[in-house]
Amino acid sequence: MTSTGTAAPAAATVAGTAGAGTAVPDAVDAEAALTSLAATPDEATGTPATVWATARAEAAAAADPVAEAAVAAVATTTEVLSRPDLTADMLAPWELHRLARIRIPARRDDVLASRLLLRLCVARCTGRPPGATVLAQHCADCDRYGHGRPYLPGLPAVRVSLSHADGVVAAAAGPGPLGIDIEPRTRRPGPLPVLRRLLPDADRHDGEDLLRAWVRREALVKAGRADGDRAGLHLREWTDPARAAVAALASQDPCPVLTTV
Repeated sequence: MTSTGTAAPAAATVAGTAGAGTAVPDAVDAEAALTSLAATPDEATGTPATVWATARAEAAAAADPVAEAAVAAVATTTEVLSRPDLTADMLAPWELHRLARIRIPARRDDVLASRLLLRLCVARCTGRPPGATVLAQHCADCDRYGHGRPYLPGLPAVRVSLSHADGVVAAAAGPGPLGIDIEPRTRRPGPLPVLRRLLPDADRHDGEDLLRAWVRREALVKAGRADGDRAGLHLREWTDPARAAVAALASQDPCPVLTTV
């Protein structure tokens, strides 16, 4: 379901949420946009920009690690939120503001858990503590920040992707194109006209086979392959019986998936 892609240098293509191959501004522009975002009432919490400046300064002060290998993880929302070392105060003010807008508690928990799991993946990938991750999002359609594809302004070498759906979450971090998707096994994608736009052969699938085809396509879209071309990518999909979920991961290199978080 929901997903991600981080930014690289100017006009670089990233993997992420809606729309593949979206260009995200370079780190300088992104940092300036974050400052603007912090002062924008309809997109931020009203927290003074000095909080953002402090977070950026701390991120800049740390060495910019190179992602040595991609890391992915799947979990239930409950598993993530039960970890005492992963807490909501790791999120940026704009993330907390968006969480507060979600009126359905279960969905709010899913969104929170996916963002915390993403920080855990970034930590495993870079060696930095989970709380050091500064996450941003940019929408190429409206050229605004605070929604759209997630990326890491302070870590241009690290791409990210995340997904959440009805009590299950997934996340990934690493170099190169990256996309992950997860769905409950009981979900059936639809309606068919919508499916056909992303899955031209949707009529050939049914039941869980259709769900597997759906998560594979979603992972490719999040990895920047809206056309479904998997050339040069490792694409895997699997069923997680313990969490009653189906997941898919597209990555530049083979990527371990953590099932214990």
